[in-house]
Amino acid sequence: MRALVLTVLVASAAALAPMRVRAQATRADSPPRLNVLLAAAATYLDKYEQTFSAVVAEEQYTQTMKGPPDGVVFSAEPTRRDLRSDVMVLNLGASEWVEFRDVYEVDNRPLPDHEDRLQRLFQTASPDTISVAQRFANESARYNIGVSRTVNVPTMALAYLSRRNLFRSAFELAGSEAIHGVLTQVVRFQEIATPSLIERASGAVSMSGRFWIEPVSGAVLRTELTSVAMTPRKLTGTTTVEYALAPTLKLLVPVQMDEEYHSGGQVDRGHATYSNFRAFTVSSKIIKRAWQALSAAD
Repeated sequence: MRALVLTVLVASAAALAPMRVRAQATRADSPPRLNVLLAAAATYLDKYEQTFSAVVAEEQYTQTMKGPPDGVVFSAEPTRRDLRSDVMVLNLGASEWVEFRDVYEVDNRPLPDHEDRLQRLFQTASPDTISVAQRFANESARYNIGVSRTVNVPTMALAYLSRRNLFRSAFELAGSEAIHGVLTQVVRFQEIATPSLIERASGAVSMSGRFWIEPVSGAVLRTELTSVAMTPRKLTGTTTVEYALAPTLKLLVPVQMDEEYHSGGQVDRGHATYSNFRAFTVSSKIIKRAWQALSAAD
């Protein structure tokens, strides 16, 4: 059974032009109400990136795969995989988020020598920390079924709302909706800038989605990110992430992620929940230099 592959890379925000951001923010054809909402969200994310710098959480992740890949007929019952992992999310600044997943239990079977090793690794950060974490993530990726999830960051959609990236997309208001009793404004977006912020190895990906934003604070309570790519067959994926307050961090964090991918007759789904959030301090300079070195090597 051949798995679908969608590997994405977040482009370096340093290459984006801030002059174009300012131009987008003052476009005469943008509704004033929309501009105010986007400005509030961008300000919220400015502060969010400073606070949400290094967080580890426990992830319970169920993946299912159903349907015939490449026209091969097999049972209509979905193939299922249950994973428990430690997930580390790092903010490198400039709207760049990276995530490392270390699976410690597969289908209720514990893996040896995996307990808290990701957190211990970053608590003693060194120039080789990122490469070791990447090795952990690559080892963990082999347990996935369906779409390759080697790069799968719940906070990824937030990059499109960051101040330096607003110019990349066309935005429009799409009504209102209550999320956990909080009234939000729904904003729809379609990326229009090229090259795309998210790419796969063989080409660009068409990106669109929605944000559920609390208008006074600019807080983001839900994101939806949809990608369309040719692999060479068409692959469409949608990821929806719910945010809620983590009492230990006094911060909105991703608490649930749902994914759905379609390609031909194959449908892959993922459902992840996150708990036990812990924040800690790492050397941002060491981490960023190590990430840049690893990216350059790739």
